[in-house]
Amino acid sequence: MIKLIVSDMDGTLLNEEIELSDENLAAIKDAQAHGIHFAIATGRDYQTGYTIVQERGINCSFFGLNGAIGYDEEGNRLYTKNLKPSTVQTLLHVLDREDVHVNIMTDKGVYSTNYEREREYLRHVLSDINKTLAPERLEEKLDLFLEQHNITYLDNFQELIRRDDEEILKVSAQTTAGEEMLTELKDTLLQAADDIVITASSAMNLEINHKDATKGFAVATYARELGIDHTEVLTIGDNINDLSMLEWAEHGTAMANAAPEAKETAAYETGSNSEHGVAQIINRVLAGDIY
Repeated sequence: MIKLIVSDMDGTLLNEEIELSDENLAAIKDAQAHGIHFAIATGRDYQTGYTIVQERGINCSFFGLNGAIGYDEEGNRLYTKNLKPSTVQTLLHVLDREDVHVNIMTDKGVYSTNYEREREYLRHVLSDINKTLAPERLEEKLDLFLEQHNITYLDNFQELIRRDDEEILKVSAQTTAGEEMLTELKDTLLQAADDIVITASSAMNLEINHKDATKGFAVATYARELGIDHTEVLTIGDNINDLSMLEWAEHGTAMANAAPEAKETAAYETGSNSEHGVAQIINRVLAGDIY
């Protein structure tokens, strides 16, 4: 019997308009009404992730930045898994040699060093995740995304690394150079630092976290606190940063628009994010088709 459902956001819970559809909203509320726990595990931070569902009347636990930080239903912080300053220095030493744009996410905000490149690469990432989004709508969503993130622009990241009142939780590198370059860069980074894990939320980026900061870790920890076994958990995702939770839960579910690796890892497949695939799989659970 499914007792916990955990969903990714972009490319999964959110449709091609980067919005929570009425169908997905209704299915989540129906599941909660039946006593099933619902949670979110996303690459987004709390400010730009939880706000979307909270405004639609959903209260749930939230695991952001690929599982590097967790919050309960009341917004209380449960834990963080931060990168050591020395590790961040090592990562930047490698990334500075490459033609990539870097931003850093902490427990307090998002930091970048170049507005134009931030906008350019975010456009590429959003377009890659939401391939059917019309160009004019993409620009509108891009403006909104940048406004919500309230990014702080620095001359360089050194001051941020030296702060002792802020935890660095994720380093992201974006490029349009292609999959081969990203694969080589990933290998170089993993050789340079042994306390990291590298995933991705699109075909154009790498997302670097502490080795224990994964969605799989977040879901497993939350399920354990609830006394729920992995056989009673259904997870839903579409990309590389979802693999750990799709693998950990017995009922891992990939979206129809998911990356091939996610589909290979998952036990089930549901409709695309533009077809309210989250609602489809939740309704299968409620109908007793998946238990």
